[in-house]
Amino acid sequence: MGIDKTKQGLEFIEKEKASWEDVIKSARQVGFSAAKVLKLIDDTFRQEFFGKFDPGTYYLGSVYQEALDRLKKGEKDYAAQTFVLKHYPGLVDKDTIGLSYIYYRDKKELDAKPQTKKKIIQALRSKRNIIRNKYNRVKALPTFQKWHQVYFRADAIQKLIRKFYCR
Repeated sequence: MGIDKTKQGLEFIEKEKASWEDVIKSARQVGFSAAKVLKLIDDTFRQEFFGKFDPGTYYLGSVYQEALDRLKKGEKDYAAQTFVLKHYPGLVDKDTIGLSYIYYRDKKELDAKPQTKKKIIQALRSKRNIIRNKYNRVKALPTFQKWHQVYFRADAIQKLIRKFYCR
């Protein structure tokens, strides 16, 4: 079974191979703009690759994985969670940005208010659980390893993380 290697069969195979020129021509015929085609490609990639997860969860998982890989012998994952909270609080959630800034930057102000310091430490402790839980959830996905090894190291992704999530 299959396509014969006759002239007609080979012509059929050639027709099935689409080039970028064919894609562009087809998009113009249908009336799609470049922005709309780009959005379709992006939506398809997000749906097939990320599924129901937010890309930020993949970013967090990769940053946490990198922090775990950098741990010295004998250090626990608590140090990696501290690294994420200190340098990438935006990846955890929006509340963490303010808490992290106050805790890691305004030490003098916190020392003057022990009750506030206690509340912030308690809130950041629960954020550590969020980091670990999100990492465990995303690590179990089949696409995470490919994401971490291929896409996370891309310059565009690194610039995006530094611009929007890094402090």
